Formats: sequence, C-alpha cells, structure tokens
Amino acid sequence: MSTTHKLLARLIGEHVELVVALHAAALQVEADPAQLEQVMINLATNARDAMPGGGRLTIETDSLALEADDSSVAPGMTRGAYAVLSVRDTGVGMDAETRRMAFHPFFTTKEVGQGTGLGLATVNGIVAQSGGRVFVESEPGKGSCFRVLLPRVESAVASDVPLAFPTVATRPATVLLVEDEPLVRTVASRALADAGLAVVEAANGEEALERARSHEGPIDLLVTDVVMARMGGPDLARSLKADRPHVRVLFVSGYSRQGHVPPADLAAGMDFLEKPFTPKLLVERVSRLLAATPH
Repeated sequence: MSTTHKLLARLIGEHVELVVALHAAALQVEADPAQLEQVMINLATNARDAMPGGGRLTIETDSLALEADDSSVAPGMTRGAYAVLSVRDTGVGMDAETRRMAFHPFFTTKEVGQGTGLGLATVNGIVAQSGGRVFVESEPGKGSCFRVLLPRVESAVASDVPLAFPTVATRPATVLLVEDEPLVRTVASRALADAGLAVVEAANGEEALERARSHEGPIDLLVTDVVMARMGGPDLARSLKADRPHVRVLFVSGYSRQGHVPPADLAAGMDFLEKPFTPKLLVERVSRLLAATPH
C-alpha cells in the first residue's frame, strides 16, 4: 500500500489532503493486485477532479458481514463476509441522474477532450469480475463516497501475479508513450517503467514527433492513443516510421479498431489494445511486440 499511497499523493496534487485509514487486520480477497491498484487510482482521480479548489480525500478499508436481511445496506449482495474499500471526497457531488449514469462507459461530465468516461466503467468491470459490487452515495455540494465490496476469502489464493508489475523478458528497450489523458499516461508510464523499460512521454502526436526527433537513442516501440486532437495515432505512426522504419506500434483506444485504425496501419509489427486495459495487460502486450523485434 505504501507504493500506491505515494502514487495517489502525486496524482491528486498538493491541494487535496489525503487521509488513509486501513483496517487493523489483513482483508484477503481473490483479485489481481494490479487491478485493485487501478481501482484505487481511478476512484482517487475521479475524486480529485471533483475538488478543483481543493479538499479532502479519505480512503478506508473495513470488514462487513452481510446477513440475509441487509439488502438496505448493500442491495443485490448475498450474505457473507466482505472487504470494503471506501473512497470519500469533499467535492461538488452528483445529482441523481449523474449517479445513475456514473458507471456507463463513455459517460463523463467533463468538457470534450478532458476525459474518456472510462474511469468508473473500468472500476465497475474490475470489481464485478472479482464477484463484487460498487455503490455510490452523493449529493450536490456534499461530496461523494464510493464503496467497493469484495467477497473475503479464508486464505490467500495462490497466484502467479506479483504485487509489482511483471518484468519484460526481453532486451532493454525504449517506448514512446503518447496519451492525451494524464491519468492513463501516468499509470501506463509507471507500469512500463516498473517493467524495466525506458519511457519517453508525450501528450499528443505533434509533441511525440518533437520528442522523437530530439531523442538521440533508439525508439523500439510506439504506444499511442488512436484519437487525439493534435495528430491522431495512425498519422503519428506513419510519420514516425518514415524517420524510424523499424519502430513497432501498439495502438490503444476506447473504441474498437474498426473505423479508427485503417487495416493498412495494422501491418506487421503493429497491434491494437482496446481501453479500458489493466497495467498488467499493457505490459504483456508490449512484451510480446518487443520480443518479436529483431535484435
């Protein structure tokens, strides 16, 4: 949790006070640690955006035992023992319609270009995959509280997934990461760096070309969003490959590849990864592409 705490502190900024209150005992659940970290990051970033003028973000863990008649506490949940992750902010809050739509993919209250609307949808998908549910309590002007309930298990489930991101089993490589959403770029950059890769970041296609031209060493792989305001991914890939013909390309997008990545742009040495994706999946796909790159 200490590593995640540091990452959250960087993401929310100094204008938001971060308070963490963990349950005294370890609460074991059957879930991917990297995915749970992404849940916390997405919820914390959502809370930060709801407090543009500053505020307090409180993250708590607790244990909850549901009985058969506890439907008012957690509607739709069966009886049993649960671990609870609560993320509470003192931000602007949400009205009933916004609460109803909050977990729908691509729904966002932000201005065009400021968010994809995938953050809470990703949270919902990860939690549901682990047999849990997400509940939200919020009113305009009174902040919001997201509660994640996950079934507890008696003992830790054996897993090959480490607490850190997996190491890329290939030669050292440099990745040019291009993503216009800061949160996605930060999480992806950290995952790639933790996997032992050198990362050059850019917020759009034009900036990426400038970074590439000033970068003296090789660039082995381009990881780029498809739809961006200042030069989209396919145009960026074509321009970059004109200067560096051997660079491999991984397109990422919240939309399916049809209609957004022309077939000609998915030739050999190129791949497509659909959002939302976990850091683990990103590293695995990058590893696959780099492993196929000639030395």
